[in-house]
Amino acid sequence: MEINMLRELFMILAYILCYFHFARSTENSEGDQAENGTKSSGRKILVFGGNGFIGSETVRRLLDKEDEITIVNRGNWYFDSEERIKPFVSAHFRCDRDKLLKIECEELSTSGTDSIYEVCEKTHSGPSTEEDAVRPKSGRKRLELKREEEYAHDKLACEEVLQEQRKSGGFPYVALRFPDVIGPRDNSFRFWTYQLWIRIHKDIGHPVHMPSAVSDIEFSLIYVEDAAKAIEKVLDVGPVAHNQAINLAFNEHFTLKTLLRNMADKLSIDELEFISEDEATWYSYPTVTKGPLDVSKAKLLLDWEPMTWERALDSLYTFFEGAMTDEKFLKEREILLADFFESIVPEEHYGTALKKLFKIYGNDVLQGIAMDVGFDETLEIEGASDAQNSSAAHGQKSAEKGTGAHVSDESDGESVDEIVEEIDSENEAVTSSSESTNKDKHSDEL
Repeated sequence: MEINMLRELFMILAYILCYFHFARSTENSEGDQAENGTKSSGRKILVFGGNGFIGSETVRRLLDKEDEITIVNRGNWYFDSEERIKPFVSAHFRCDRDKLLKIECEELSTSGTDSIYEVCEKTHSGPSTEEDAVRPKSGRKRLELKREEEYAHDKLACEEVLQEQRKSGGFPYVALRFPDVIGPRDNSFRFWTYQLWIRIHKDIGHPVHMPSAVSDIEFSLIYVEDAAKAIEKVLDVGPVAHNQAINLAFNEHFTLKTLLRNMADKLSIDELEFISEDEATWYSYPTVTKGPLDVSKAKLLLDWEPMTWERALDSLYTFFEGAMTDEKFLKEREILLADFFESIVPEEHYGTALKKLFKIYGNDVLQGIAMDVGFDETLEIEGASDAQNSSAAHGQKSAEKGTGAHVSDESDGESVDEIVEEIDSENEAVTSSSESTNKDKHSDEL
């Protein structure tokens, strides 16, 4: 796991470099005026990344303050970051670390930095404070936790390295401890997948998974805009935030059960059907088990206040519903739908699911998409023509399977209205056939 430690150090060093650029440029920029007459901060900031989920939101905020941004990344552009970020940065350097490090690790893109508490010995039952990041005194216990939580071990080890080098006269640092981050342009697709699943789960005959082992575990989340705002605040306050760790999160605490119920309420789904058998289910939240975070230090030190969950949920709902038809997000929508059909929709309900998507979102939902999800037969739907696969990866996947679901240029004559009319009768059949198996699923009464 030394490579993972190195990666995390690079991420933290990026923020340190931001500070040094800020300190060096403050004196030169003093008194400079922006075109609109307001004082420009004039900071020169180097950012590693800046094209993804948290990075693009952070860079956008700094650009809005007229900072001069240089970004270094692999050259991938997620969602609309190529239009939203790339034209406005001072310089962009492409540096593909994967050419040297041929390693894939899903945890790097989905786990929060609050995972460090997983390898610590918490002595109370309240929200985790920054001071709780202390490894057990027992060497045996430390080794056990390291083996169980290698990612968390490496995260905390990065902070420990920074602490030691600072004690030896090295550079200052700030370690921001984020829980799982949610928000628009999340290229892990976790929240978006849940939102779509909840919306059509009754139609596809596949209740939402809510494993009993984790359904009531409390955890924290943070909205991406708040994460970016915290990074901006660290740069603004300077030395007062140096050489310490800071927790960031919503004020509200969550469980998987309440999170999915809140999403269902926003989608106007009266009864959320779910499966709770642990061996037959999976989940995306939470990624930690040591409970939620205490964010009082961030509020006091950074004058930072998180968005309310109600407002964040409104924003998430609006963005991902819009992304279902926005042509700017064609590539991301194709990836989402391909994975959704492959992993969640039962094969016998592929047709029903596609028809339901058309009923909810109209013809634009599949416009330009070739659905390579392994249908046994090609389903042709009128109104979704000019299908082009915008993902080379999915094209390869289809070729390997030898079968595919395609939105065809040649309609079979069935109109969207006729497709919609078929849904009710199909759903009645599904409901009737599933009555005998209702003992395996639950309708929530939270």
